[in-house]
Amino acid sequence: MTRRFLLTSLATALIGCATDATSKNDTDTTRGELDPTAGGATATAVAGWTTNGTRGKTHQPSVPVSGPADARWTPYDPPALYPRTVTLPMQYITMADGAKLAVIVTLPADAAGKPIQGPLPVVLQETDYNAALSTVASNALDGVVPSLSWLGSVIGAHDPYIVKHGYASVSVDGRGTGNSEGIWKAFDPEHQRDDDTRVLDWVVAQPWSNGRIGVAGISDVGIHAFLFAQTGHPAVKALISEGAGGDTYRDVAITGGQGNLLFFSTWFSLTTLVSTLNPQLLVDPVRALPVTLEHLNNALTSFQVPKFVSAVLGDPALAYDGAFFAGRSPVEATDAIKVPTFIVTTAHDIWQRGMPLMYEGVKNHAPTKMLVGSGTHAEMALNLGMTGDGVPIFDRIQLRWFDQYVKGLNVGADTLPNVTQSVLGHGRMVTSSDWPHPQAQAKRYYLHGDKQLTTAAPGNAPYERNDPRKLVQYPLNGICSISTSQWTLGALSLFPIPCFHRDNLTELFNLVYETPVLTQDMYINGPMQADIWASTSERGGSISVRIDDVDIFGNAIPISNGLLNDQFRQVDEARSRTLDGEMIQPWHAFTEASAQTVVPGEAMKLSVEIFPAAARIKAGHRLRIAIGPSNAPQGVPLGDQIVLQSPIGTMTVYNDPSHPSSLVVPLVPVSALD
Repeated sequence: MTRRFLLTSLATALIGCATDATSKNDTDTTRGELDPTAGGATATAVAGWTTNGTRGKTHQPSVPVSGPADARWTPYDPPALYPRTVTLPMQYITMADGAKLAVIVTLPADAAGKPIQGPLPVVLQETDYNAALSTVASNALDGVVPSLSWLGSVIGAHDPYIVKHGYASVSVDGRGTGNSEGIWKAFDPEHQRDDDTRVLDWVVAQPWSNGRIGVAGISDVGIHAFLFAQTGHPAVKALISEGAGGDTYRDVAITGGQGNLLFFSTWFSLTTLVSTLNPQLLVDPVRALPVTLEHLNNALTSFQVPKFVSAVLGDPALAYDGAFFAGRSPVEATDAIKVPTFIVTTAHDIWQRGMPLMYEGVKNHAPTKMLVGSGTHAEMALNLGMTGDGVPIFDRIQLRWFDQYVKGLNVGADTLPNVTQSVLGHGRMVTSSDWPHPQAQAKRYYLHGDKQLTTAAPGNAPYERNDPRKLVQYPLNGICSISTSQWTLGALSLFPIPCFHRDNLTELFNLVYETPVLTQDMYINGPMQADIWASTSERGGSISVRIDDVDIFGNAIPISNGLLNDQFRQVDEARSRTLDGEMIQPWHAFTEASAQTVVPGEAMKLSVEIFPAAARIKAGHRLRIAIGPSNAPQGVPLGDQIVLQSPIGTMTVYNDPSHPSSLVVPLVPVSALD
């Protein structure tokens, strides 16, 4: 715990914004459906998955990606080619409008510290977290604790391990951050593509560069990696991105139509802080001081503070989905990524929803692999919960990927499993040929007035009660829950506070429904959907849905959750995902035109998207769905919704034959875990 606590503390200062490792041959389309609550198994004909119609795209049949039946993780840790690294003085690249972006180059060096001039392949990162600050951390750790020197790369510095294996490392401060000029506008599409192209051209032209580039990064830096690849620049040969992008509106910004202010206050504060804690103030104060003061002024008057306030006040450009978010969503242009891509996320990452969508969008255009670890954003950055069962520490994965696709060596990166996941409740990494899991089948469970969750529809269960249930619409539910940890970038995830790891407290005043005790294990893998019939006494409201594994001691272990503003309940079926003909991932437009009036006392069908998860619920446990009126850490009402979603109102949840509230889950045969 001490090591994990120390690493987490370091991550909080550094970062911003997965059984056997043998793959299963799960491309067989003959699947057996297991119903753990019924205790039997039946064979069914299946229609299979459709892809999720992200943003403007309609759904279509999911094209499975095949993989070798014996794909497995194998060690890869070749000896370093050079003993040392050397960081060159800061340089600048001039953009089209005259703004200068700061660049830090680190080269491999011989035993005397003399840089290897190359030409060398390049690992390129663009960061909004101050490349000078992260480089100081990376160099200091390499000199004191070499085994942890990769931590500097978490916020955009070089990884000495990679550099010593024969790569030049280039770290660029994004526009308006670190030591770069201009105004930071968070991946501003007005400048981003041209800036990226000019950076790539500059790298190719350097004497130490051989013109072959791998783009990489974690979090903010990983989003920039996606954007570099989407330029289509011929120098980009491969991509690695960790916890870094998708549909910005739905994934992290306005989740379920509720403003994720906890995430944005954390991210905006971090970005501003690292731009003002600038080590260049000691090295070159004449240039660094004006740039640093400009960044602080821009944060207060141009972007961070004004955008945050505008969101709280319900500015339509931010409260609704539209051009602002479309231009900042890498999932919009996955078909532009044509290079081998390695994607990493975690079970409770801030991009828990978006990174699997990126995998789906890229896999049909380029070789693509995905690793899903356990834990949160911070744990991913620290490589906690990401290894085991043959999966190595991440810089070994990165080296292998770039050695194969940037250097052009045959080192077996192409033979790795397509998908590797940490499965909650299983305790081991599991591999499969694709995501969503090819063997999954949709199963619908119904909510009943006696708090049961069963496969029997209302009206078909003996001695059934169909009485509706009520709860108070209090606005601060979820304050102490996994959501608080998740949306503070995982900074709180390793503190030994029970409510960050169990849902019992946050669900104390929720409406809870559980299956009977399972007689056999249940394996859930993929997105889920809750179709809840509810009404409110007010003119507005929201609904929070949590999915748990309840163990034999009554501990509610969080699997995943969803959130929806009642006003945005309209579902676009053409863009929603289905499995075996059942809708399992609803798509809400979240536009002003799609908003619907909430009539007090009138029953509404609320189709809530529950972010994807993988969990093994063991025999003797129960599957739980908990319904609450809010999830404050994940999203709060914006603008006039603050008034409409009155804290003194009540929500009623129905479960009768005319209003069959239910949950759809993707069940995979437990044999796939063997």
